[in-house]
Amino acid sequence: MNYWQYLSATFFGSIFGFTFSITLYYLTEKIKNNEEKKKVLSNLIKEIDFNISFLESYKEEFDKMLRKITVDDKNIYTIFKFDKLQRLFIFDSFNRGILYDFLMADEISELDSMLSYFSASTNNFASNTLSNYKEGNIDKSQALSNFEYDKEQIQRYLAFQKKLKSKIKNKKTEESN
Repeated sequence: MNYWQYLSATFFGSIFGFTFSITLYYLTEKIKNNEEKKKVLSNLIKEIDFNISFLESYKEEFDKMLRKITVDDKNIYTIFKFDKLQRLFIFDSFNRGILYDFLMADEISELDSMLSYFSASTNNFASNTLSNYKEGNIDKSQALSNFEYDKEQIQRYLAFQKKLKSKIKNKKTEESN
């Protein structure tokens, strides 16, 4: 082998090796990202299942409380749990841009509203409303109005969580086919 053949073989071999390593790197990154996305979506669905279960039971607690207020029974003992809605994988999905694949702008706004609503400040407001009702500082109609609004929000966001779960499952099914 002469010098030019050796040089060209080395040059083309190096270029092929470099190109192959770059291609291999991007393929492994793509596979790794797809696996991470699947894990996040799987965990997101579990989180949504928890939230659906939580909201359904919380709605029942609100029904009981509303029945007591309706008959002007002030012996209501409840712990408000507006801040117990799980959101870790919702935030993770937002940060990774995954939810943008599933939701339209109005649905993202709805999700943001839900996350804002289920907070410690809503807990405090509901707690204050109940305390004021029990102490006689607000009348039954005002307490009913406030808690019926809360119940409507719970129902609204429960339906939204079910819709979100359905969209994610449908999209996952489409992608796997």
